[in-house]
Order: sequence, then structure tokens, then C-alpha cells
Amino acid sequence: MRSGKGTVRFDADFAATIDFSSGYQVFLTPSGDNRGLYVASKYQGGFIVRESEGGRSSIDFDYRVVARPVGSTDARLPEVHLKWPDASRRVPQ
Repeated sequence: MRSGKGTVRFDADFAATIDFSSGYQVFLTPSGDNRGLYVASKYQGGFIVRESEGGRSSIDFDYRVVARPVGSTDARLPEVHLKWPDASRRVPQ
């Protein structure tokens, strides 16, 4: 990020794996002192990061993108019901 603004462009191979119709989330971690970072806009090719309060810092930042993969379904992991051990059968200590 330079002067309070940064742009991240997705690699084409990575972008091809994202189902953009479901949207995606971006998590930012700044690598220096600043007024706070936020994602100003997202698009299929990447996203724009700005510093809060009109800040003009020039710092690096890490990011993580979470998205639904192309071709995935809305199916979730199956629900599991665990049986807890019967407390009355515990061996006294």
C-alpha cells in the first residue's frame, strides 16, 4: 500500500477457481502502524484497500481471501450428534 491505497490483482489461475456469484471475503493484516485498513471495493479481478480516516501510510499488508470454489454445491458437512458418556457410570476417584 502506498499513500493510503493499495490494489491486489488476482492471478488468473486463482480467479478461475472462485465462484464470484457467491461473493468472497477478504481479511487484512497490516504490517505496520496505520489508522486502520478496509476493503474499499471488490471485483472479479481483485480488490482495492484503503487506509481509514484518509490516512496516507505506505505499508505492506497480508490478506486472506475466502471464497466458494467454482462448481461447489450448497451442501454442508453432515450434522453429527455425539452421545456423551453417562455420568452415573463414572468410576469414583
